[in-house]
Amino acid sequence: MPDSKRSDSRGSGIRLVDTASFASLRQEKGYYVDKTGFLERFFHPGAATLFTRPHGFGKSLMLSMLAEFLDLTKDSRELFAGLGISAHEDVCREWMNQYPVVLVSFGNMQGAVTWEEARARMQEAVVTEYRRHAYLAASENVCRYDREDLEDWLAGKTGRRSREFPLETLTRALYEQYGRRVVVLVDDYDAPLLQASAHGYYPRMRLFLQDVLSSSLKGNRSVEFGVLTGSLFIVLADLITGFNNVTCQGLPDLWGADAFGLTCSEVETLLHRAGLAHRMEEARILSGGYCAGDNMELFCTRDLMDFVRHACSEPGPDGAEEEEDGKGASWLDWLDEEDETGEDGTEEDGDAPARAHQDGGDVLRWYAPVGCWIRRWGALAACDLARLLAGDTIRCLMDTAFSVEQLEEDEDMFLGLLYRTGLLARQLDDPNRGREAGLGKWMTLVLPNDRARALLVNLVAGWFRDTVHRDEEEELARALWQADADGCAAVLDSVLHRPGCAAADRAVPRAAHNAAVPGLLAGFCLAGFCLAGFCSEDVGPADCGPAYRGPAGAIREQGACTFLSTNYGTLLVVLRDGARALVVSTRHVREAGRNPALLGEQAWAGLETMAALPCTRELCAHPGVTKVVLWSIACVGRDCQARVRVAKHARQVSQVGQISHVGQSSQDR
Repeated sequence: MPDSKRSDSRGSGIRLVDTASFASLRQEKGYYVDKTGFLERFFHPGAATLFTRPHGFGKSLMLSMLAEFLDLTKDSRELFAGLGISAHEDVCREWMNQYPVVLVSFGNMQGAVTWEEARARMQEAVVTEYRRHAYLAASENVCRYDREDLEDWLAGKTGRRSREFPLETLTRALYEQYGRRVVVLVDDYDAPLLQASAHGYYPRMRLFLQDVLSSSLKGNRSVEFGVLTGSLFIVLADLITGFNNVTCQGLPDLWGADAFGLTCSEVETLLHRAGLAHRMEEARILSGGYCAGDNMELFCTRDLMDFVRHACSEPGPDGAEEEEDGKGASWLDWLDEEDETGEDGTEEDGDAPARAHQDGGDVLRWYAPVGCWIRRWGALAACDLARLLAGDTIRCLMDTAFSVEQLEEDEDMFLGLLYRTGLLARQLDDPNRGREAGLGKWMTLVLPNDRARALLVNLVAGWFRDTVHRDEEEELARALWQADADGCAAVLDSVLHRPGCAAADRAVPRAAHNAAVPGLLAGFCLAGFCLAGFCSEDVGPADCGPAYRGPAGAIREQGACTFLSTNYGTLLVVLRDGARALVVSTRHVREAGRNPALLGEQAWAGLETMAALPCTRELCAHPGVTKVVLWSIACVGRDCQARVRVAKHARQVSQVGQISHVGQSSQDR
């Protein structure tokens, strides 16, 4: 469990305790959004229930609360006094402190890059629970064979008669001790699977976890029921054998929709108590936007609490509680905190050709396995994100269960991964709501909030920086700004035709292969411009705010990146860097696979179209913009041709539509 941290809001007396322990939260009188009323509906469970929610929705706290309510070794009446469940005396009489409980969390899998390391971490998680029940090894109620196994596990040895994984032994010993069936709670059950899928040992982990859960929760006479939480519903069995008795409740399901995350009314109450009622819309932009059940909006618990904590630490009207630099803490400061060590704890080699993306903070480390899949789908992921940043939506078929095997080639499954981990969300008032196809449902996906957007931008930028060498990134930036078509074509040719290139390797999914060129350019924009520079509005005369971070890390005074329109084969983006601007357009020319000459023709046609765009005219008319460069790139697969025009220059301003400078790739000359 995390260490407890407190933050009191100005004059409100509200206390936020940063912990996943329900007992610690209540004992330290921390603010708790009462979710105990859900227990009254829950206590008719099946053999095993799986709740799937994105990271940060309070799953660990819910399981901790459930453990405190059920554990017969404790007296929980004081912890639950005044909460919703205390009004249901019959439920409390039947269930409160009536069952032995086993609570195991597999959430400590970050950085487990080998099968042996992952298995050792899972076993250590269970041994930690063994230590809580160490008294069983000396109990006369427990049979001698189980006591010997318990002693072996507590001593760090593998039990002679127990299975490779010791959950079954522990539940049997508890049943022998108390004569009551055991409740098994498993938090982050899918973390080992997600980590394994990213590092190449998924088949072994799947079989191992299937054996662990089926032996513990299926046909185990010592177990009353089990509850699992995670982000993904991964089928761990066929219809006949294995762990096939689980009931899944996810975000789209009506039952338990409000049990995780925070509803609008709960957020309003919290903000009112914290003296922040006037900042409801800001809280929604930063942490809301998730759709659960039929059409219920939810807020991410972790992100909302972070927002309140930072808002409460901002200086008040009298200047009190200021940060050391005199400024209030920024809610998105975490994005700029870079971890200088790699996943294995060693420092990254700054001169390595493929630079590992330096994730900032524990949240990004949790999303590292998702980042591995974004790297596989890289170009298409970049195009999808550009499309969402342009204000568009993505329609996909969401299967009920998640399949890592299908994730290799199925774009809908990849989008499902982003949806289930909270990087994307179902659109509120989804026009596709209720439409089913086979075992799946049609969904319209959007970016839920700024926090999710920041995470996704960071992960896609990581793919770009793993794909493109530093000198190539710098050369591409130079060529684009200086209207050097030959230089731009040379960089793209070098990257796209390099063996093992993540953007164009033949092993990547076909859809991602077709998006190679627009994806690379979108990745360049995402990696080069800071998060706050993204906006969905058209480029107007007003200055476009925050700083541009160039490939060399230089901070410039003004900068913005605006995606105007995009799909899998096209991209239209405006980059503003102080007094200069780029308008870049790509288009996928499918017919060029049979007639390469079409690439040049389409590149020219695109350049003529760009000259008449409203954004081009507005930039050329803007007195603060001294240079406007138009780029038109036509592509098919890994082949492309570029055309460029300087539509405005400080020394010689040409009329829009009149060619002042033209470049073309050397292959077309």
